[in-house]
Order: sequence, then C-alpha cells, then structure tokens
Amino acid sequence: MYWSDTPFWQDYAEKSIRTDDHISLQQVRADRNRRIQVLSNHGLLTIGAGKLVPENLHRSMINMKIQAIDTYQGQFVYLTDGAVVNNAWAGHYFIESDVTDANFWAGQ
Repeated sequence: MYWSDTPFWQDYAEKSIRTDDHISLQQVRADRNRRIQVLSNHGLLTIGAGKLVPENLHRSMINMKIQAIDTYQGQFVYLTDGAVVNNAWAGHYFIESDVTDANFWAGQ
C-alpha cells in the first residue's frame, strides 16, 4: 500500500527543551484542550515554562506504569501494564487487560 504525504502549513510551534539527556521520548499527544503530554522512559511529562516537566495533574496516575497514550474523543487514554484507563468521563473508562508488554493500542 502506498501512502502519499500531504504538505501543510504549520502556523505555530512551541519549542520545549529536554533538560535531561537520559530521557527517551516515546509518544506525544494533545487533547481537545490543547494540553500536551509526552510519554518517556521516566513516565508522563508535560510542558511547563518551555521545558518538559513531570505530569502531576492526576496524583492517582503517578505510580502507574503507563506504556502508551492516545486520545479518544479528545481525551487522553492510557494503556498501563494492567488496564486501559482515563481521567475523563467521570473515570468510567477502565478496561482491565492482562497484556503486560504492549507499547501501543487502538480503539474505535
């Protein structure tokens, strides 16, 4: 299958500085509120004062082993080592999983 890349005009870019050379960036997503989250080998990061800083918005997620992030209906959804979870929809989106080594997921 052939994929044709379509050029586009990017009106705006916000540069962020990685402050630690030992951080490996894995995935980047933005939600409907334009919040940006970055999955790294050190957990979730966000942009703060032009730098990548730990994401501490949801304390319940700090100790979770997040393996992948994506968005669904404009909300962040996280794949952990035991479930697919999110913090939107009043926390009703929780699907247990026994897949422990996944690094991405797909949903409809």
